[in-house]
Amino acid sequence: MCTQEFRNLQLGLRAFLVAALLTGNMGQALAQSPAASSGGPKEGIQVHGDWVIEVRNPDGGLADRREFKNALHAQGGTALAQLLGRQRSTGFWIVAVDSVGELTPCLGSMAGCGIYESLAGQFLPNLAGASGNLQVTIPPVPSGLPNQLQLTGSVTATAASSISSVLTAIANCPAGVGPATPCLIVQSETLIFSVTSPSAFVPIPVVVGQIIQVTVTFSFS
Repeated sequence: MCTQEFRNLQLGLRAFLVAALLTGNMGQALAQSPAASSGGPKEGIQVHGDWVIEVRNPDGGLADRREFKNALHAQGGTALAQLLGRQRSTGFWIVAVDSVGELTPCLGSMAGCGIYESLAGQFLPNLAGASGNLQVTIPPVPSGLPNQLQLTGSVTATAASSISSVLTAIANCPAGVGPATPCLIVQSETLIFSVTSPSAFVPIPVVVGQIIQVTVTFSFS
């Protein structure tokens, strides 16, 4: 994958994020979130997304901390069905935090503050605003409780702005591509897995040099 191809991916991610937040796609996401439920009896499998965002000063001091839940996007449901049905295979995960209607906190980036897995790191060194330290783990839980999937990583703000939108995405690769091999842009469909509502939290202010630490925990019930 060349640098231009990866920049195209970044541009597509940010464009999709803004469109999802400002168009009817957000309505699809909210319709599937716990907050949008009527409160009646629940059936089937629920996918939960719990976020923790910490903004830290360069000296390590905590400037802000937010916890909130998000919703499974319609395309995320499609991705899960394709992966479980072995029609596609998992590529690298992406977490992005961004602003809507103002300068991105990661000036120079085309996809907001993107945090990627290290297996995509070979494409990242020359891309401003991106970080390749995303870790994907299944943390230990007490016996009898369901496992969780956790994404953790951080990125440094390069502009004074605020965080008002977030997303997770996965590179949805052809079935023959192994999970340890990032698929090429021409092979992949990077699907938005989850999107928050703009009203889910008050925008989080950031200034140049602050570190944005993100933990996303997915659970199923």
